[in-house]
Amino acid sequence: MSKTNEPFPWQQIMSFGFGLLRLSPAQFWQLSLPELKAAIDCYRPNEQPSITRQWLVDAMQQHPDRDAVPTHQP
Repeated sequence: MSKTNEPFPWQQIMSFGFGLLRLSPAQFWQLSLPELKAAIDCYRPNEQPSITRQWLVDAMQQHPDRDAVPTHQP
């Protein structure tokens, strides 16, 4: 993931989960990132992995939870 100020693509991710996978909101929001990545990869098997550890670190820094408790950073 490049370090930009682009918003997190929630609209695309929710459209994929609700529309293509037909998940209920509860099912969608209970997915872990590895589970979501596995689902996405099933529909894009020839593309490079989209979610890496660095992508997750970057996303967490760019889009922190408002009520998050600071955690240890490696």
